Amino acid sequence: MAEWDDLASFMLLAKLTLDSRATEPTRIMCEERILRDARRLAAIGFFELFAVRPTPLRTMLEGEGVIDRR
Repeated sequence: MAEWDDLASFMLLAKLTLDSRATEPTRIMCEERILRDARRLAAIGFFELFAVRPTPLRTMLEGEGVIDRR
C-alpha cells in the first residue's frame, strides 16, 4: 500500500522536524516536504491523528492553510 509508505515517510519527517537535535537545514527541508505532501496525505485521513490535541506540526500546517482549524 503506497499510502502507508507515504504515511511512514511523513511521520519520520515530522519527527525529524520536531527533534531538538536536528540542524536548521534539516528542519527546513522536512517542513518543505511536509507542506508539499500534506494535501495528498490528508486524503487518507492522516490528520485525524491530530484531532485529540494540538501538536506543533498541526499548528504549523494550520498556519500555512494546509488543513482547516477545527
